[in-house]
Amino acid sequence: MANNVNDYSMTKFNKNGTKKELKPLESKTIQSKAKPLVKKSLTTKTPLKVKTQLKAKSPMKKSTKPIKKKPAKKDNRFSILVNDLTKCVECGEKAYKHEVFYGNNKQHSIKHGLVIPLCIIHHTESPTGIHHNKDLCDKWHKIAQLKFEETHTREDFRKIFGRSYLKDKLD
Repeated sequence: MANNVNDYSMTKFNKNGTKKELKPLESKTIQSKAKPLVKKSLTTKTPLKVKTQLKAKSPMKKSTKPIKKKPAKKDNRFSILVNDLTKCVECGEKAYKHEVFYGNNKQHSIKHGLVIPLCIIHHTESPTGIHHNKDLCDKWHKIAQLKFEETHTREDFRKIFGRSYLKDKLD
């Protein structure tokens, strides 16, 4: 059994269909001016293009300036609903700030101080969290709207937040 490529013979068919035996050829190494090594097989019909390494016209300069880290965003959230934003309004545990009107109205809640502190259980945990408990969510929507309407009108609230959470006498 042949282990070496050179032990095999190759056949080639001419245009007229006659069979021609070819001896295996070894690859030759060709060097160009840029001195890359490219192996060119002599059995191929078209010669291989010699690939050269592209050199940059000018080397990239490394910056000597130190990399500046962006400062952490300042948490400027305040609340018109509660005085202490560190303890949960539902149970008194350590809390995280929650915008009463979240989603598309999150920035409006921050701007107008409609932020409450909620612990992880009353914020995101199911079924007690405000994101899973519709009754708790509705409760804080109504409280926040009442507090907002102490300084603004209901029509202002509707323009900003898109709807009223309180029942009107006309409804």
